[in-house]
Amino acid sequence: MTVDDFAPLLGGKPDAENKWIKMSKIVPWDLVEEIYTPTFKDIRPDGRPPISSRIAFGALYIKEAENLSQSDIVRHISENVYMHYFVGLTEYNPKPLFEPEMRTQFAVRFGKEGIERINEEIYRRMRPAPGTKLKAG
Repeated sequence: MTVDDFAPLLGGKPDAENKWIKMSKIVPWDLVEEIYTPTFKDIRPDGRPPISSRIAFGALYIKEAENLSQSDIVRHISENVYMHYFVGLTEYNPKPLFEPEMRTQFAVRFGKEGIERINEEIYRRMRPAPGTKLKAG
């Protein structure tokens, strides 16, 4: 998804320099999907589809990055169009994407090792290549 594909609340284009848009390009979403999807062995008895891997990991990442409580994650995501973009939504949706208690289930589904693998890949992607000079300021 590109910034141009996203339909924010009040029209116009989101700022491509926003930290959540930049971070969305760094997170290894294919690895997130690879780790998360196999945790669904059965169809849910209530027939609802599972929360997407991008929303699930995005919520965990936002919680840690913003130091939010479990109950604040849902509210922050529902109020922030840039967080919408980060978790893979294509347009603004003010409704809660999940119940706050689901954050615990997301963490269980990814597992400690899965989250470590994803974080290591994020770190690798954020590091400058050997021989690259960092820009000042």
